[in-house]
Amino acid sequence: MKEIYLIRHGKVDIDNSKRIYAHEIKQWVDAYDTAPLDPNSIPTHNLHTLITHVDLVISSQKRRSIDSIKLLGRVTYESHSSFDEAKIPDSSIPFVKLKPKSWLSLLRILQMMGLGRTNSTLIASKKEAEKAVDFLITCLARHNTIAVVGHGGMNWLISKRLQKLGWNIEGKPMHHNWGVTKLRIKE
Repeated sequence: MKEIYLIRHGKVDIDNSKRIYAHEIKQWVDAYDTAPLDPNSIPTHNLHTLITHVDLVISSQKRRSIDSIKLLGRVTYESHSSFDEAKIPDSSIPFVKLKPKSWLSLLRILQMMGLGRTNSTLIASKKEAEKAVDFLITCLARHNTIAVVGHGGMNWLISKRLQKLGWNIEGKPMHHNWGVTKLRIKE
């Protein structure tokens, strides 16, 4: 039996209360990418136990994922850009101000409908997820259990790709901060 755990990073310490225009979201995302973890964002005891028992831990190259692994007490095997968050499409929706997380949700929905430049479309993010899955499968030749500390959107795309390859989700997928989605496949 092979297992992959897709773990979403801890909560980031950034203000999400200020309403902004769509064209300002890129600047907010850049700040989010470099912000530290919220000091009150603590992983559960069960997650600490899980991370100590997996054979291999992999992360995205984003600070929040690497900091999350450090908080869990593990050293990352490899930090790989294919596990970075799915890109957010650019938008210039005028006259509307929303909180950044609301913009992210709206832009993700629009992305699913095909909005975005070539490097930030859903198709491009799916290709990155395919690269991530290929990397995981290569690692599974030497390991039985792998934990990926990454991001909500990319973890979801990786999960969908693994399911197409015959992997099964065990339990309920968790997409919140410190949430875990467990996938298994019989050898």
